[in-house]
This record gives sequence, C-alpha cells and structure tokens, in this order.
Amino acid sequence: MLDASQRQESFDAYARVLLDWLRKDVGYVSMSGENGAPVESMLLQTLKHVTNRNLRCEIEEALKKARDKIETEESGMTEDTDDEREKAEDSEETDSENMSVDELQEKINQLKRIKGLVKNAK
Repeated sequence: MLDASQRQESFDAYARVLLDWLRKDVGYVSMSGENGAPVESMLLQTLKHVTNRNLRCEIEEALKKARDKIETEESGMTEDTDDEREKAEDSEETDSENMSVDELQEKINQLKRIKGLVKNAK
C-alpha cells in the first residue's frame, strides 16, 4: 500500500505523462480496450490532485493553450488562410487561357498552400 507521499508522486508522474501527451497533440488514449478518453479531460481531472506548484502551472498553461488552439480551429480559417483564399479567388477571376505556364504553376502552388493550411487547421 502506498503512503501519502508515494501516492502524491504517482499523481504527479501520471500528470507529467498526460502533460507530455497533450504537448505532443495526442488527442485520445485508449486504456485496456475501452473507447479512447480525451487527454485534455484526463489531465484536467488529474490537476486537482497535483500539489507541485510548478507542475500545476505547467498543466494550467498547456490546457489553456490547447483550448485556445481548439477555439481557433473551430472559429474557421486564420488570417493567413484568409489572405491565401483571397489570392486564390482573385486568381480564379483571371482568364486561364491567357496565362503562361509559370503563372499557372504559381496558381497551382497557391492552391496547394491553401489546401495544406486547411488540412492543418482540421
């Protein structure tokens, strides 16, 4: 049986592992064949048991950062993506039959960048 200090060290170790997973964008963890549980929620539940002040601060900041990231993703495209989208929309208005091969390649590259930004936002 664990004494109080050993039990506390176990909570802290558990919290450090969850914090590492959160920072590495591990979204869900499956334990013993069950459906995956969100790392963010698991870490939030563990936070109330962590007494190490520095670790608590690290966890709080990581959770806030993760929440901000999710809210940004849910709000839609970022400003950079909006700029790229505007450039692509402008390019659609151009008559592609009169464009050079280099101009067409640049338009293709713009669309690929936009596709990458949208994919990363998901």
